[in-house]
Amino acid sequence: MKTRKQNKNKNYIVVEKYETNILGGLLTHLYIIHFNSAYSCSKKLTIKSTQKQLGQLLFKEPGLAYLTQRKLSTTKLYKKDKQLMAKMKMLMDPTEKYTYCLNKNKLILAETKTKVNKSQLKNLLSKHILLCGDTTCASGEMIFHKDTMIFDNSSGTFEPSVRDIQLLKKILPFKMRLMNMNSPIHAEYFRDY
Repeated sequence: MKTRKQNKNKNYIVVEKYETNILGGLLTHLYIIHFNSAYSCSKKLTIKSTQKQLGQLLFKEPGLAYLTQRKLSTTKLYKKDKQLMAKMKMLMDPTEKYTYCLNKNKLILAETKTKVNKSQLKNLLSKHILLCGDTTCASGEMIFHKDTMIFDNSSGTFEPSVRDIQLLKKILPFKMRLMNMNSPIHAEYFRDY
């Protein structure tokens, strides 16, 4: 039988925010969202053969092994309610594009580029090969559009199908839309990033 605390925790998510200065000047952010409810993947994504050797080197440790210099700056407990999206947009920069990885019990989101400074270094450090562990269930890119998160399946490392990322709808408490990266309307949403 579940305790009152366990039932209460199912109504919340925990968001950790990390930040780091790259080469002493470029600030970048990474978010890890922990879920308080169990879910399961029917299968994990397979790493693309051209990335396999690098993946084996990086995945000796769980995901984020490469990004060990990140410093925890914020941990927040958010209730799964109607204000959750507004709170996420206040914590995260809604003008950024994010690279995401869905693993066993967490979603990792890393800033990919900024509209003002499309830094190649920031883009390099947000690659799926660096962020994801070897138990990745879904991966791609995410943007905010009005009051919705739009997730696609754009990942050269794992090459997920739209069917692979359907799991996001089952476990994420956000208003969202899933989009195929090959869809004709994909560019309408992602072109400014």
